[in-house]
Amino acid sequence: MVMALTVDSWTLSAPVVLVSGLDLAVLLLVVALYDPQRFNWAARGVTGIVFLAFVAYLIDELLSGKSWRFGTRRETLEALLGLLIVGLPCLRYSLVGRFR
Repeated sequence: MVMALTVDSWTLSAPVVLVSGLDLAVLLLVVALYDPQRFNWAARGVTGIVFLAFVAYLIDELLSGKSWRFGTRRETLEALLGLLIVGLPCLRYSLVGRFR
């Protein structure tokens, strides 16, 4: 949560979005861990942020112009797998409220 104090110049670019998203995720996680039954919306918010982070990661990799390879530079495939393995269950929990 101290990351907001470490940014020297605030512009409407990646640092603002990244630091704000991380701060929001930490605040929601603290609330969700305090009382999971009462504040289940906070846990759903955290998983929504995780899903959006994986979507942004995949979009960034797709726009970078790198090829889809299975060799040593496979960041685009890793972004897609991360979205499928972690991101989609997080989206399901955000919308439905359970993983199954």
